[in-house]
Amino acid sequence: MIRVAFLLFACTALPMVGPVAAQDAAPEAKAIGEILAVGAPPLIDIDAALGAEAVAALRNTYTLRGNRPIWFVTAAAPAARALIDRLTQSDLTIGNNLQPLLDAARARTYESGVDSRAAADLLLSALYSATARALRPKDAPAGFAAALDALSASTDPIALLSEPEPVAPAPVAEAPKVETPPAVEAPKVETPPPAPPPPESPEQARIKAALASLQDWPVIPDGPKLALGDAGPRVEALGKHLIASGDLKAETAGAEFDLPLKSALENFQRRHGLPPDGVMGAGTLAALNVPAKDRAASLERNIARSQARQWGERYLVVNLAAARYRLVDKGSTIVEGPAILGAVATPTPVLDAAIDRVELRPSYRIPQSVADRQLWPRQEEDALYFINHGIRVTDDGLRQVPGAGNPLGLAKLLIAGNNRIALHGAPGGEQNQAAFDAPERHANLGCVALPNIAALVKALLAADPAWTEGRIDGALAVGGTQVVALAQPVPVHFVYDTAWIDADGTLQFRDDIYGWDKEMPGAEVNTVPEPCGS
Repeated sequence: MIRVAFLLFACTALPMVGPVAAQDAAPEAKAIGEILAVGAPPLIDIDAALGAEAVAALRNTYTLRGNRPIWFVTAAAPAARALIDRLTQSDLTIGNNLQPLLDAARARTYESGVDSRAAADLLLSALYSATARALRPKDAPAGFAAALDALSASTDPIALLSEPEPVAPAPVAEAPKVETPPAVEAPKVETPPPAPPPPESPEQARIKAALASLQDWPVIPDGPKLALGDAGPRVEALGKHLIASGDLKAETAGAEFDLPLKSALENFQRRHGLPPDGVMGAGTLAALNVPAKDRAASLERNIARSQARQWGERYLVVNLAAARYRLVDKGSTIVEGPAILGAVATPTPVLDAAIDRVELRPSYRIPQSVADRQLWPRQEEDALYFINHGIRVTDDGLRQVPGAGNPLGLAKLLIAGNNRIALHGAPGGEQNQAAFDAPERHANLGCVALPNIAALVKALLAADPAWTEGRIDGALAVGGTQVVALAQPVPVHFVYDTAWIDADGTLQFRDDIYGWDKEMPGAEVNTVPEPCGS
Protein backbone atom coordinates (compact mmCIF):
# COMPACT_ATOMS: atom_id res chain seq x y z
CA MET A 1 0.00 0.00 0.00
CA ILE A 2 1.41 3.34 -1.01
CA ARG A 3 1.85 5.77 1.87
CA VAL A 4 2.21 9.38 0.90
CA ALA A 5 3.26 12.25 3.16
CA PHE A 6 2.78 15.94 2.65
CA LEU A 7 5.12 18.92 2.33
CA LEU A 8 3.85 22.38 3.15
CA PHE A 9 4.49 24.75 0.24
CA ALA A 10 5.23 28.28 1.31
CA CYS A 11 5.47 31.12 -1.11
CA THR A 12 6.44 34.77 -0.56
CA ALA A 13 4.39 37.48 -2.22
CA LEU A 14 6.11 40.08 -4.34
CA PRO A 15 6.43 43.51 -2.63
CA MET A 16 3.84 46.15 -3.38
CA VAL A 17 4.93 49.54 -4.66
CA GLY A 18 3.31 52.95 -4.16
CA PRO A 19 -0.42 53.62 -3.80
CA VAL A 20 -1.58 50.34 -5.32
CA ALA A 21 -0.68 48.39 -2.17
CA ALA A 22 -4.20 48.67 -0.84
CA GLN A 23 -5.46 46.26 -3.50
CA ASP A 24 -3.06 43.44 -2.55
CA ALA A 25 -5.97 41.24 -1.54
CA ALA A 26 -7.37 40.92 -5.09
CA PRO A 27 -7.36 37.19 -5.97
CA GLU A 28 -6.20 37.86 -9.54
CA ALA A 29 -3.29 39.95 -8.22
CA LYS A 30 -2.24 37.11 -5.93
CA ALA A 31 -2.44 34.60 -8.79
CA ILE A 32 -0.46 36.90 -11.12
CA GLY A 33 2.19 37.30 -8.43
CA GLU A 34 2.51 33.53 -8.03
CA ILE A 35 2.89 33.02 -11.80
CA LEU A 36 5.59 35.69 -12.01
CA ALA A 37 7.37 34.38 -8.90
CA VAL A 38 7.84 30.81 -10.14
CA GLY A 39 8.00 31.43 -13.89
CA ALA A 40 4.92 29.26 -14.48
CA PRO A 41 2.94 29.19 -17.72
CA PRO A 42 2.06 31.33 -19.58
CA LEU A 43 5.47 32.96 -19.03
CA ILE A 44 7.10 29.97 -20.76
CA ASP A 45 4.92 30.54 -23.85
CA ILE A 46 5.52 34.32 -23.81
CA ASP A 47 9.27 33.72 -23.55
CA ALA A 48 9.13 31.34 -26.51
CA ALA A 49 7.15 33.82 -28.63
CA LEU A 50 8.67 37.19 -27.66
CA GLY A 51 11.88 36.48 -25.73
CA ALA A 52 13.26 36.99 -22.24
CA GLU A 53 13.18 40.81 -22.49
CA ALA A 54 9.41 40.75 -22.88
CA VAL A 55 9.06 38.52 -19.80
CA ALA A 56 11.33 40.86 -17.83
CA ALA A 57 9.25 43.87 -18.89
CA LEU A 58 6.07 42.10 -17.75
CA ARG A 59 7.60 41.28 -14.37
CA ASN A 60 8.75 44.90 -13.88
CA THR A 61 5.45 46.51 -14.93
CA TYR A 62 3.21 44.18 -12.91
CA THR A 63 5.46 44.48 -9.86
CA LEU A 64 5.18 48.29 -10.01
CA ARG A 65 1.38 48.03 -10.11
CA GLY A 66 1.23 45.49 -7.28
CA ASN A 67 0.35 42.67 -9.73
CA ARG A 68 -3.11 44.19 -10.22
CA PRO A 69 -4.74 42.94 -13.43
CA ILE A 70 -4.96 45.31 -16.40
CA TRP A 71 -7.67 43.59 -18.43
CA PHE A 72 -9.76 41.82 -15.74
CA VAL A 73 -10.71 44.80 -13.59
CA THR A 74 -14.36 43.68 -13.49
CA ALA A 75 -16.04 40.29 -13.77
CA ALA A 76 -17.30 41.05 -17.31
CA ALA A 77 -13.77 42.02 -18.45
CA PRO A 78 -14.91 44.13 -21.45
CA ALA A 79 -11.35 45.28 -22.19
CA ALA A 80 -10.09 41.69 -22.47
CA ARG A 81 -12.86 40.72 -24.85
CA ALA A 82 -12.36 43.92 -26.87
CA LEU A 83 -8.65 43.18 -27.42
CA ILE A 84 -9.36 39.58 -28.48
CA ASP A 85 -12.01 40.80 -30.95
CA ARG A 86 -9.66 43.50 -32.30
CA LEU A 87 -6.78 41.07 -32.86
CA THR A 88 -9.03 38.72 -34.84
CA GLN A 89 -10.40 41.37 -37.22
CA SER A 90 -9.54 40.99 -40.89
CA ASP A 91 -7.69 44.33 -41.19
CA LEU A 92 -5.07 43.25 -38.65
CA THR A 93 -2.56 40.45 -39.17
CA ILE A 94 -0.47 39.13 -36.28
CA GLY A 95 2.63 37.00 -36.64
CA ASN A 96 2.70 33.23 -36.40
CA ASN A 97 4.61 33.54 -33.14
CA LEU A 98 1.70 35.44 -31.56
CA GLN A 99 -1.13 33.18 -32.71
CA PRO A 100 -0.58 30.55 -29.93
CA LEU A 101 -0.63 33.37 -27.34
CA LEU A 102 -3.91 34.68 -28.78
CA ASP A 103 -5.46 31.19 -28.80
CA ALA A 104 -4.42 30.60 -25.19
CA ALA A 105 -5.68 34.05 -24.10
CA ARG A 106 -9.05 33.46 -25.76
CA ALA A 107 -9.47 30.06 -24.07
CA ARG A 108 -8.48 31.30 -20.62
CA THR A 109 -10.60 34.48 -20.88
CA TYR A 110 -13.75 32.42 -21.17
CA GLU A 111 -12.83 30.12 -18.28
CA SER A 112 -14.11 31.03 -14.84
CA GLY A 113 -11.14 30.36 -12.54
CA VAL A 114 -8.95 33.02 -10.94
CA ASP A 115 -5.78 31.29 -12.21
CA SER A 116 -7.11 31.33 -15.78
CA ARG A 117 -7.98 35.05 -15.56
CA ALA A 118 -4.54 35.82 -14.15
CA ALA A 119 -2.82 33.91 -16.96
CA ALA A 120 -5.07 35.57 -19.56
CA ASP A 121 -4.19 39.03 -18.16
CA LEU A 122 -0.46 38.40 -18.70
CA LEU A 123 -1.06 36.97 -22.19
CA LEU A 124 -3.22 39.95 -23.24
CA SER A 125 -0.67 42.47 -21.94
CA ALA A 126 2.04 40.71 -23.94
CA LEU A 127 -0.16 40.64 -27.05
CA TYR A 128 -1.06 44.33 -26.78
CA SER A 129 2.54 45.44 -26.22
CA ALA A 130 3.71 43.40 -29.22
CA THR A 131 0.99 44.79 -31.54
CA ALA A 132 0.55 48.35 -30.22
CA ARG A 133 2.08 49.95 -33.33
CA ALA A 134 -0.27 47.96 -35.55
CA LEU A 135 -3.29 48.95 -33.44
CA ARG A 136 -2.43 52.68 -33.35
CA PRO A 137 0.29 53.44 -35.93
CA LYS A 138 0.17 57.21 -35.41
CA ASP A 139 0.75 57.58 -31.69
CA ALA A 140 1.48 54.21 -30.04
CA PRO A 141 4.89 54.05 -28.29
CA ALA A 142 7.60 52.17 -30.14
CA GLY A 143 8.94 49.06 -28.44
CA PHE A 144 7.42 46.38 -26.20
CA ALA A 145 8.41 47.92 -22.85
CA ALA A 146 7.26 51.43 -23.77
CA ALA A 147 3.90 50.17 -25.01
CA LEU A 148 3.48 48.11 -21.84
CA ASP A 149 4.23 51.15 -19.63
CA ALA A 150 1.64 53.21 -21.52
CA LEU A 151 -0.89 50.42 -21.15
CA SER A 152 -0.29 50.16 -17.39
CA ALA A 153 -0.75 53.92 -16.99
CA SER A 154 -3.97 54.02 -19.01
CA THR A 155 -7.36 54.09 -17.29
CA ASP A 156 -9.14 52.94 -20.44
CA PRO A 157 -7.34 50.08 -22.27
CA ILE A 158 -10.17 49.88 -24.83
CA ALA A 159 -9.27 53.37 -26.09
CA LEU A 160 -5.78 52.11 -26.97
CA LEU A 161 -7.06 49.49 -29.41
CA SER A 162 -7.74 51.78 -32.39
CA GLU A 163 -6.85 55.19 -33.82
CA PRO A 164 -8.55 58.18 -32.07
CA GLU A 165 -11.50 59.72 -33.84
CA PRO A 166 -10.36 62.58 -36.13
CA VAL A 167 -11.30 66.13 -35.08
CA ALA A 168 -14.02 67.54 -37.33
CA PRO A 169 -12.72 70.44 -39.47
CA ALA A 170 -14.11 73.93 -39.01
CA PRO A 171 -16.94 74.81 -41.39
CA VAL A 172 -15.92 76.74 -44.50
CA ALA A 173 -17.89 78.90 -46.83
CA GLU A 174 -19.73 76.94 -49.48
CA ALA A 175 -18.10 77.23 -52.89
CA PRO A 176 -20.27 78.24 -55.81
CA LYS A 177 -21.90 75.34 -57.55
CA VAL A 178 -20.43 74.29 -60.86
CA GLU A 179 -22.50 72.25 -63.25
CA THR A 180 -20.75 69.04 -64.16
CA PRO A 181 -21.54 66.94 -67.18
CA PRO A 182 -23.33 63.67 -66.55
CA ALA A 183 -20.97 60.84 -65.74
CA VAL A 184 -20.42 58.18 -68.35
CA GLU A 185 -21.55 54.83 -66.99
CA ALA A 186 -18.64 52.45 -66.64
CA PRO A 187 -18.97 49.03 -68.21
CA LYS A 188 -20.19 46.35 -65.84
CA VAL A 189 -17.62 43.86 -64.63
CA GLU A 190 -18.80 40.45 -63.53
CA THR A 191 -17.82 39.74 -59.92
CA PRO A 192 -16.17 36.32 -59.61
CA PRO A 193 -17.92 33.85 -57.30
CA PRO A 194 -16.53 33.58 -53.76
CA ALA A 195 -13.77 31.07 -53.19
CA PRO A 196 -14.93 27.73 -51.80
CA PRO A 197 -14.30 27.14 -48.08
CA PRO A 198 -11.02 25.39 -47.18
CA PRO A 199 -11.19 21.60 -47.02
CA GLU A 200 -12.03 20.00 -43.70
CA SER A 201 -8.96 19.02 -41.65
CA PRO A 202 -8.60 15.45 -40.34
CA GLU A 203 -9.13 16.73 -36.79
CA GLN A 204 -12.32 18.58 -37.79
CA ALA A 205 -13.55 15.46 -39.57
CA ARG A 206 -12.95 13.32 -36.46
CA ILE A 207 -14.82 15.78 -34.23
CA LYS A 208 -17.73 16.01 -36.68
CA ALA A 209 -18.00 12.22 -36.97
CA ALA A 210 -17.74 11.73 -33.19
CA LEU A 211 -20.51 14.23 -32.43
CA ALA A 212 -22.69 12.69 -35.14
CA SER A 213 -22.26 9.24 -33.55
CA LEU A 214 -23.77 10.45 -30.27
CA GLN A 215 -27.38 9.88 -31.31
CA ASP A 216 -30.18 8.98 -28.92
CA TRP A 217 -30.03 5.45 -27.54
CA PRO A 218 -32.53 3.47 -25.47
CA VAL A 219 -32.40 3.36 -21.68
CA ILE A 220 -31.72 -0.16 -20.39
CA PRO A 221 -33.97 -1.09 -17.42
CA ASP A 222 -32.40 -1.99 -14.08
CA GLY A 223 -32.02 -5.66 -13.33
CA PRO A 224 -29.49 -8.43 -12.68
CA LYS A 225 -26.18 -8.78 -14.50
CA LEU A 226 -26.31 -9.81 -18.13
CA ALA A 227 -23.69 -12.13 -19.61
CA LEU A 228 -23.07 -14.54 -22.47
CA GLY A 229 -26.00 -16.97 -22.81
CA ASP A 230 -28.66 -14.72 -21.22
CA ALA A 231 -31.78 -13.74 -23.15
CA GLY A 232 -34.75 -11.43 -22.86
CA PRO A 233 -35.96 -7.86 -23.44
CA ARG A 234 -33.05 -6.29 -21.53
CA VAL A 235 -30.57 -8.13 -23.79
CA GLU A 236 -32.40 -6.71 -26.81
CA ALA A 237 -32.28 -3.19 -25.30
CA LEU A 238 -28.55 -3.64 -24.74
CA GLY A 239 -28.08 -4.60 -28.38
CA LYS A 240 -30.05 -1.57 -29.60
CA HIS A 241 -27.92 0.70 -27.43
CA LEU A 242 -24.65 -0.74 -28.73
CA ILE A 243 -25.86 -0.42 -32.33
CA ALA A 244 -26.71 3.25 -31.71
CA SER A 245 -23.32 3.92 -30.07
CA GLY A 246 -21.45 2.24 -32.94
CA ASP A 247 -20.01 -0.60 -30.86
CA LEU A 248 -22.17 -3.33 -32.45
CA LYS A 249 -22.08 -3.59 -36.23
CA ALA A 250 -25.54 -4.98 -36.92
CA GLU A 251 -28.82 -3.85 -38.45
CA THR A 252 -31.11 -5.18 -35.72
CA ALA A 253 -30.73 -6.37 -32.15
CA GLY A 254 -31.67 -9.87 -31.05
CA ALA A 255 -32.90 -11.09 -27.69
CA GLU A 256 -29.94 -13.48 -27.07
CA PHE A 257 -26.60 -12.51 -25.53
CA ASP A 258 -24.25 -14.02 -28.12
CA LEU A 259 -20.55 -13.65 -28.87
CA PRO A 260 -20.89 -10.59 -31.18
CA LEU A 261 -22.86 -8.82 -28.46
CA LYS A 262 -20.21 -9.72 -25.86
CA SER A 263 -17.44 -8.41 -28.12
CA ALA A 264 -19.36 -5.17 -28.70
CA LEU A 265 -19.90 -4.70 -24.95
CA GLU A 266 -16.17 -5.25 -24.31
CA ASN A 267 -15.41 -2.52 -26.84
CA PHE A 268 -17.84 -0.16 -25.08
CA GLN A 269 -16.21 -0.94 -21.73
CA ARG A 270 -12.71 -0.22 -23.06
CA ARG A 271 -13.89 3.11 -24.46
CA HIS A 272 -15.26 4.09 -21.04
CA GLY A 273 -12.35 2.93 -18.88
CA LEU A 274 -14.23 -0.09 -17.50
CA PRO A 275 -12.90 -3.65 -17.09
CA PRO A 276 -13.57 -5.26 -20.51
CA ASP A 277 -15.17 -8.45 -19.17
CA GLY A 278 -18.19 -8.47 -21.51
CA VAL A 279 -20.60 -8.56 -18.55
CA MET A 280 -23.19 -5.84 -18.00
CA GLY A 281 -22.93 -5.17 -14.25
CA ALA A 282 -23.96 -2.09 -12.29
CA GLY A 283 -20.99 0.06 -13.35
CA THR A 284 -21.37 -0.75 -17.04
CA LEU A 285 -25.15 -0.20 -16.86
CA ALA A 286 -24.61 3.26 -15.33
CA ALA A 287 -22.21 4.19 -18.15
CA LEU A 288 -24.61 2.86 -20.80
CA ASN A 289 -27.51 4.91 -19.46
CA VAL A 290 -25.78 8.31 -19.60
CA PRO A 291 -27.88 10.26 -22.17
CA ALA A 292 -26.29 10.92 -25.55
CA LYS A 293 -26.83 14.68 -25.20
CA ASP A 294 -24.81 14.66 -21.95
CA ARG A 295 -22.00 12.75 -23.66
CA ALA A 296 -22.01 15.26 -26.53
CA ALA A 297 -21.91 18.24 -24.15
CA SER A 298 -18.98 16.69 -22.26
CA LEU A 299 -17.08 16.07 -25.51
CA GLU A 300 -17.59 19.67 -26.65
CA ARG A 301 -16.34 21.02 -23.30
CA ASN A 302 -13.23 18.84 -23.43
CA ILE A 303 -12.51 19.81 -27.05
CA ALA A 304 -12.76 23.50 -26.10
CA ARG A 305 -10.27 22.97 -23.24
CA SER A 306 -7.81 21.06 -25.41
CA GLN A 307 -7.75 23.38 -28.44
CA ALA A 308 -5.59 25.99 -26.68
CA ARG A 309 -2.82 23.50 -25.89
CA GLN A 310 0.53 24.22 -27.54
CA TRP A 311 2.84 21.67 -25.93
CA GLY A 312 5.70 21.32 -28.39
CA GLU A 313 7.41 18.09 -29.47
CA ARG A 314 8.44 16.63 -26.08
CA TYR A 315 6.28 16.54 -22.96
CA LEU A 316 4.87 14.33 -20.20
CA VAL A 317 1.09 14.39 -19.77
CA VAL A 318 -0.98 12.88 -16.97
CA ASN A 319 -4.74 12.58 -17.53
CA LEU A 320 -6.24 12.84 -14.05
CA ALA A 321 -9.65 11.55 -15.13
CA ALA A 322 -8.25 8.47 -16.89
CA ALA A 323 -5.47 7.89 -14.30
CA ARG A 324 -2.88 7.34 -17.04
CA TYR A 325 0.35 9.01 -18.15
CA ARG A 326 2.50 9.09 -21.29
CA LEU A 327 5.80 10.62 -22.36
CA VAL A 328 5.69 11.98 -25.92
CA ASP A 329 8.66 12.86 -28.12
CA LYS A 330 8.25 14.11 -31.71
CA GLY A 331 4.70 12.79 -31.91
CA SER A 332 5.55 9.28 -30.67
CA THR A 333 4.71 7.85 -27.25
CA ILE A 334 7.95 6.74 -25.57
CA VAL A 335 6.61 5.48 -22.21
CA GLU A 336 3.02 5.18 -20.98
CA GLY A 337 0.99 3.37 -18.38
CA PRO A 338 -1.45 3.61 -15.46
CA ALA A 339 -1.04 5.98 -12.55
CA ILE A 340 -2.38 6.14 -9.01
CA LEU A 341 -3.62 9.64 -8.19
CA GLY A 342 -5.30 11.62 -5.44
CA ALA A 343 -8.59 10.43 -3.99
CA VAL A 344 -11.75 12.52 -4.31
CA ALA A 345 -11.07 14.19 -0.94
CA THR A 346 -7.40 14.91 -1.85
CA PRO A 347 -7.41 15.39 -5.63
CA THR A 348 -4.30 15.75 -7.75
CA PRO A 349 -4.35 19.32 -9.16
CA VAL A 350 -4.28 20.40 -12.79
CA LEU A 351 -0.93 22.02 -13.62
CA ASP A 352 1.43 23.09 -16.40
CA ALA A 353 5.10 23.12 -15.37
CA ALA A 354 8.38 21.30 -16.06
CA ILE A 355 10.29 18.39 -14.53
CA ASP A 356 13.83 19.66 -13.94
CA ARG A 357 15.33 17.10 -11.53
CA VAL A 358 15.25 13.35 -10.84
CA GLU A 359 15.78 12.06 -7.30
CA LEU A 360 17.20 8.53 -7.40
CA ARG A 361 16.54 6.20 -4.44
CA PRO A 362 14.62 8.77 -2.36
CA SER A 363 14.09 8.31 1.35
CA TYR A 364 10.62 8.74 2.85
CA ARG A 365 9.75 10.74 5.94
CA ILE A 366 6.89 8.95 7.65
CA PRO A 367 4.06 11.28 8.78
CA GLN A 368 4.09 11.79 12.52
CA SER A 369 0.48 10.68 12.88
CA VAL A 370 1.28 7.34 11.21
CA ALA A 371 4.40 6.90 13.31
CA ASP A 372 2.54 7.52 16.58
CA ARG A 373 -0.52 5.46 15.74
CA GLN A 374 0.99 2.47 13.95
CA LEU A 375 4.77 2.19 14.03
CA TRP A 376 5.92 3.04 17.54
CA PRO A 377 3.45 0.52 19.09
CA ARG A 378 4.89 -2.20 16.79
CA GLN A 379 8.44 -1.25 17.76
CA GLU A 380 7.50 -1.58 21.43
CA GLU A 381 6.20 -5.12 20.75
CA ASP A 382 9.17 -6.08 18.55
CA ALA A 383 12.52 -4.38 19.23
CA LEU A 384 13.74 -5.31 15.72
CA TYR A 385 10.69 -3.97 13.84
CA PHE A 386 12.36 -0.73 12.68
CA ILE A 387 15.56 -2.53 11.66
CA ASN A 388 13.66 -5.22 9.72
CA HIS A 389 11.61 -2.63 7.85
CA GLY A 390 14.39 -0.16 7.05
CA ILE A 391 13.07 2.55 9.38
CA ARG A 392 15.49 4.96 11.03
CA VAL A 393 14.92 7.45 13.86
CA THR A 394 16.10 10.92 12.75
CA ASP A 395 15.89 14.46 14.10
CA ASP A 396 12.77 15.14 12.00
CA GLY A 397 11.01 11.88 12.86
CA LEU A 398 10.94 8.38 11.41
CA ARG A 399 12.41 7.97 7.94
CA GLN A 400 12.32 4.92 5.69
CA VAL A 401 15.62 4.26 3.93
CA PRO A 402 15.87 4.16 0.11
CA GLY A 403 15.14 0.92 -1.68
CA ALA A 404 12.56 -1.17 -3.47
CA GLY A 405 10.33 -1.30 -0.38
CA ASN A 406 10.23 2.48 0.04
CA PRO A 407 6.75 3.97 -0.53
CA LEU A 408 8.23 6.37 -3.11
CA GLY A 409 9.82 3.51 -5.04
CA LEU A 410 13.19 3.89 -6.72
CA ALA A 411 12.84 7.46 -8.01
CA LYS A 412 10.99 10.73 -7.63
CA LEU A 413 10.50 13.28 -10.43
CA LEU A 414 10.67 16.84 -9.10
CA ILE A 415 8.68 19.71 -10.62
CA ALA A 416 10.33 23.13 -10.92
CA GLY A 417 8.86 25.65 -8.50
CA ASN A 418 6.54 23.10 -6.89
CA ASN A 419 7.62 21.50 -3.62
CA ARG A 420 4.30 19.80 -2.92
CA ILE A 421 3.34 17.72 -5.96
CA ALA A 422 5.69 15.22 -7.63
CA LEU A 423 5.70 11.98 -9.59
CA HIS A 424 7.29 8.92 -7.97
CA GLY A 425 7.60 5.16 -8.15
CA ALA A 426 5.98 2.52 -5.98
CA PRO A 427 7.12 -0.42 -3.86
CA GLY A 428 7.49 -3.74 -5.66
CA GLY A 429 5.36 -6.81 -5.08
CA GLU A 430 2.13 -8.31 -6.37
CA GLN A 431 -0.08 -6.27 -4.04
CA ASN A 432 1.18 -2.96 -5.38
CA GLN A 433 1.04 -4.13 -9.01
CA ALA A 434 -2.59 -5.12 -8.44
CA ALA A 435 -3.33 -1.53 -7.39
CA PHE A 436 -2.14 -0.30 -10.81
CA ASP A 437 -4.20 -2.99 -12.59
CA ALA A 438 -7.40 -1.96 -10.75
CA PRO A 439 -9.97 -0.01 -12.81
CA GLU A 440 -10.27 2.66 -10.09
CA ARG A 441 -6.91 4.27 -9.25
CA HIS A 442 -7.82 7.47 -7.40
CA ALA A 443 -6.66 6.46 -3.94
CA ASN A 444 -3.73 8.47 -2.57
CA LEU A 445 -3.07 11.91 -1.09
CA GLY A 446 -2.49 13.79 -4.33
CA CYS A 447 0.85 12.84 -5.89
CA VAL A 448 1.30 10.75 -9.04
CA ALA A 449 2.52 7.18 -8.43
CA LEU A 450 3.84 5.27 -11.48
CA PRO A 451 4.49 1.51 -11.74
CA ASN A 452 7.59 1.48 -13.99
CA ILE A 453 9.49 4.55 -12.85
CA ALA A 454 12.86 3.18 -14.05
CA ALA A 455 11.80 3.27 -17.72
CA LEU A 456 10.64 6.86 -17.35
CA VAL A 457 13.86 7.89 -15.58
CA LYS A 458 15.94 6.41 -18.42
CA ALA A 459 13.89 8.28 -21.02
CA LEU A 460 14.24 11.59 -19.14
CA LEU A 461 18.03 11.20 -18.69
CA ALA A 462 18.60 10.04 -22.28
CA ALA A 463 19.69 13.57 -23.31
CA ASP A 464 22.58 13.48 -20.81
CA PRO A 465 25.48 11.36 -22.17
CA ALA A 466 26.93 11.08 -18.66
CA TRP A 467 23.97 8.95 -17.57
CA THR A 468 24.17 5.74 -19.54
CA GLU A 469 21.57 3.02 -19.04
CA GLY A 470 24.08 0.96 -17.06
CA ARG A 471 24.87 3.85 -14.74
CA ILE A 472 21.17 4.49 -14.15
CA ASP A 473 20.55 0.81 -13.33
CA GLY A 474 23.43 0.88 -10.85
CA ALA A 475 22.24 4.08 -9.16
CA LEU A 476 18.73 2.66 -8.79
CA ALA A 477 19.97 -0.66 -7.40
CA VAL A 478 22.30 0.41 -4.59
CA GLY A 479 23.59 3.43 -2.76
CA GLY A 480 22.10 6.51 -1.20
CA THR A 481 19.90 9.28 -2.53
CA GLN A 482 21.12 11.27 -5.57
CA VAL A 483 19.45 14.32 -7.14
CA VAL A 484 20.25 14.71 -10.86
CA ALA A 485 19.43 17.92 -12.75
CA LEU A 486 18.00 17.20 -16.21
CA ALA A 487 20.10 18.48 -19.10
CA GLN A 488 16.82 19.31 -20.84
CA PRO A 489 13.86 19.95 -18.47
CA VAL A 490 10.71 18.26 -19.76
CA PRO A 491 7.35 20.10 -19.78
CA VAL A 492 4.74 18.28 -17.68
CA HIS A 493 0.98 18.77 -17.94
CA PHE A 494 -1.67 17.42 -15.57
CA VAL A 495 -4.98 17.61 -17.48
CA TYR A 496 -8.54 16.58 -16.69
CA ASP A 497 -9.90 15.01 -19.88
CA THR A 498 -13.14 13.10 -19.41
CA ALA A 499 -13.73 12.79 -23.17
CA TRP A 500 -11.44 12.72 -26.20
CA ILE A 501 -11.07 11.26 -29.69
CA ASP A 502 -8.19 8.89 -30.47
CA ALA A 503 -6.19 9.34 -33.67
CA ASP A 504 -8.14 6.46 -35.26
CA GLY A 505 -11.48 8.18 -34.45
CA THR A 506 -12.33 6.06 -31.38
CA LEU A 507 -14.42 8.09 -28.95
CA GLN A 508 -13.30 7.75 -25.32
CA PHE A 509 -15.09 8.73 -22.09
CA ARG A 510 -14.10 8.57 -18.42
CA ASP A 511 -16.03 9.17 -15.20
CA ASP A 512 -16.05 12.72 -13.87
CA ILE A 513 -14.33 11.47 -10.71
CA TYR A 514 -13.48 14.91 -9.28
CA GLY A 515 -16.64 16.68 -10.51
CA TRP A 516 -14.65 19.21 -12.57
CA ASP A 517 -16.03 18.45 -16.04
CA LYS A 518 -18.51 21.33 -16.21
CA GLU A 519 -16.28 23.85 -14.45
CA MET A 520 -12.58 23.50 -13.70
CA PRO A 521 -11.50 24.57 -10.19
CA GLY A 522 -9.99 28.02 -9.92
CA ALA A 523 -8.08 27.66 -6.64
CA GLU A 524 -5.86 25.14 -4.85
CA VAL A 525 -7.84 21.92 -4.61
CA ASN A 526 -5.51 19.97 -2.32
CA THR A 527 -4.36 21.79 0.81
CA VAL A 528 -3.03 18.78 2.73
CA PRO A 529 0.69 19.30 3.57
CA GLU A 530 3.41 16.95 2.30
CA PRO A 531 1.42 14.84 -0.18
CA CYS A 532 4.59 13.29 -1.64
CA GLY A 533 6.94 12.92 1.29
CA SER A 534 9.99 15.01 2.00
